[in-house]
Amino acid sequence: MSQSTTQRRNHREPGEHAVAIAEAVDTAWNQSNHSGRRDVALSVVAALSLIGQRDPHGPDLAEQLRAQTAEDFAGTLREIYTSVVNSRPDLTHLLYPLMHWVFEEPRPALQRAAKHTADAALHAGQLELT
Repeated sequence: MSQSTTQRRNHREPGEHAVAIAEAVDTAWNQSNHSGRRDVALSVVAALSLIGQRDPHGPDLAEQLRAQTAEDFAGTLREIYTSVVNSRPDLTHLLYPLMHWVFEEPRPALQRAAKHTADAALHAGQLELT
């Protein structure tokens, strides 16, 4: 990503940035032919909001996630949600509607749609906002 794109994105107002991410996610998800499954798109954005760059000088997390296959990304989602449930078991019943598909429905087409949606959110700068 060019420096000017990063600078432009980093200087946006948070509300404007959030709208750009939401629009990118909406477009990507609606292109996936799974538009009735909004829970999956929401779970992707929610999971991405739970992670961040640990080492500011390390490899770019967004690039690493974009480089994953759909199946590998589904595994990453399982790891994120497992970590949250392990650290906050009291939230499991609240998170279940968002995360159940990644544990119970490992369908390749759904995984590809989720990955396409994640790539759109990452390209729109979700990790910089959340």
